Amino acid sequence: MIRFVEITTSAKFGDERNILMPIHSAIIDATGSRILVPQVLASQLAAAPGLATPDQVTLREEERAMGYFAGGGLYASPERGDPLI
Repeated sequence: MIRFVEITTSAKFGDERNILMPIHSAIIDATGSRILVPQVLASQLAAAPGLATPDQVTLREEERAMGYFAGGGLYASPERGDPLI
């Protein structure tokens, strides 16, 4: 079972580095060539928690990645955090 996807961020939004994204946060298109991430904005993706070592993922890194993308679903932009009523 795939739980996470490792993504290399673009130098366009800062430094190029590897981040961890939960697979349930991704929408993979039919061709498999693109991954859409509706939880966070492109500029926020570059600030996602990274990996300390490329060969090992710790429980803390998993928790940080899950929290970052779950929180982005609620607070990525001001209109998401406002009450509906």
